[in-house]
Amino acid sequence: MINDEWAARMVIDAQASPKYKHICADTLQAAALRELAHGHKRYADAENAFRKYLHQQWGSYVYAQYQRKAAELSAQTPIDHNAVLALHASSRERLPYYEAIYRLIWDITGPPSTLLDIACGLNPFSLPYMPQPPQTYIAYDIDGIAISLCNQWFAQCGLQMLAQCADVLQTPALLKIQADVAFVFKLLPLMPNKSKEHLSGLNTRFIVVSYPLQSLGGRKAGRAQHYETLAAQQLPVADIIWNGVIGNELFYIMTGKVAI
Repeated sequence: MINDEWAARMVIDAQASPKYKHICADTLQAAALRELAHGHKRYADAENAFRKYLHQQWGSYVYAQYQRKAAELSAQTPIDHNAVLALHASSRERLPYYEAIYRLIWDITGPPSTLLDIACGLNPFSLPYMPQPPQTYIAYDIDGIAISLCNQWFAQCGLQMLAQCADVLQTPALLKIQADVAFVFKLLPLMPNKSKEHLSGLNTRFIVVSYPLQSLGGRKAGRAQHYETLAAQQLPVADIIWNGVIGNELFYIMTGKVAI
């Protein structure tokens, strides 16, 4: 019973905090149970581990003034998409390479009519870099601020698109949506034990996966070999049709289970 009580208390406290109040409730619940499974004897120790885990999974990727800057940018018309992309570490480091990334992907997959972006962060703001934008863009992320910005951006673009605050690891049914291409950028290192299970649940023609070759602190040593080894364990090797490095990311393009 103590685990249930402590988990509920940790989630409520997180939802009352300025930093984590916009994070998906399913994510908070799963994170609390994860830390409590380690057998902490004191609530304070469990809560500290819980907050540390949340920071590693989300908080470390955004600026300290993320919420304020996001609110300022959302008030602009039109929204400065490059300024929004720069709010998140992953999209910020991808900025010089977006055109090359999408040109290569589109050359292999063809322009997708429906695009599924899993753990999207602020990546939907890279639409202007796509050779041909999708007619439908479906995006999921655990960050409610990012999702609100993305939906505002989608409306501004006048395209049929939907961003939803959701944790696909806790709600895998969301992965069943049929799409031409699925983006799974930098997510698999966070889910080493269930990657094949979730990838096999995707109902898409192509899947594009990426791994980070540079740490948030700028460290690169040994990361390429590490993630090449991890990819060999996580990905269905027979389905890979291209892999290579663009910028600071190792990309894999695979065929999905929907017929091409």
